[in-house]
Amino acid sequence: MKNKDSSYYVPEQSAWPILGALALLFLAFGSLNLEKKWGLIAFIIGIAGLVFMLSGWFWNVTQESNAGLYNRQMDKTFRWGMLWFLISELFLFGLLIGSIIHVRFSITSWLAGQSGDASQLTHYLLWPDFAKHWPLLPPSSFSATVASTPSLGSLRQIPLINLIILLFSALLLTGALYYLKKARYKLCRLNLNLAIFLACIFFISQTYYFIHLIHTHIITKSGIYGSFLIAFLGLHLLNIAAALLFLCILCFRIYHNQLLEKNAFSFDAAVWWWDFLAVILALAFFLIF
Repeated sequence: MKNKDSSYYVPEQSAWPILGALALLFLAFGSLNLEKKWGLIAFIIGIAGLVFMLSGWFWNVTQESNAGLYNRQMDKTFRWGMLWFLISELFLFGLLIGSIIHVRFSITSWLAGQSGDASQLTHYLLWPDFAKHWPLLPPSSFSATVASTPSLGSLRQIPLINLIILLFSALLLTGALYYLKKARYKLCRLNLNLAIFLACIFFISQTYYFIHLIHTHIITKSGIYGSFLIAFLGLHLLNIAAALLFLCILCFRIYHNQLLEKNAFSFDAAVWWWDFLAVILALAFFLIF
């Protein structure tokens, strides 16, 4: 509806937030029980629900924008909303990355007896066989001769390749936004298509890597390291899936001339989100591996 006392558009009540919450609930329960049949079913239902919710929500916003219901005040509201969303994402991933930094550079030194007299006492009385190394293994695997999880080392090249693909995709997407602002729509479409192509490759490869870690029990055999790995990669992959859907909708709008240089906030938001995910993955890569 439109507020009679103001030109600020007030949308109708929506069921999308409730549907999104239910989809996330199924996704959470399913991801914790992927090795069980019902867990896989719940996970698929959660993914399908999220895709349906995001598609419907983006479609509603697109229709409202095309109908001319948004003004500068609404544009400012969208920008603040996206900014606070990215801040919440920063705190979420920052918590995980901060925990990894603390464990890798502080806890391991303490358990190895390298952080003063108290840590030496902890090392000799509790974990005399502990050797400082990364990845951090469970206590049953403590040995001065063990440097890392052998089966994990063979997969380090996959995250590196994925990171390079994601960075190139972010670069192309930023270029697409630049050309859109300059009203050079052909170059904008070309860069956007290439960015989406690389994004799809990244998503497929990262999903394969994530599933491989689960089915080969690498995560369950690498102690706290595995917990960090599955939490970070799972959350990052979920964000990538939602952002990729966002990019596909933008591509559709570009080809139907619904996005111009003067009303391109949705493109701005997509670039902010995608670049943020690329930077976070680059930072985590050097800390995790």
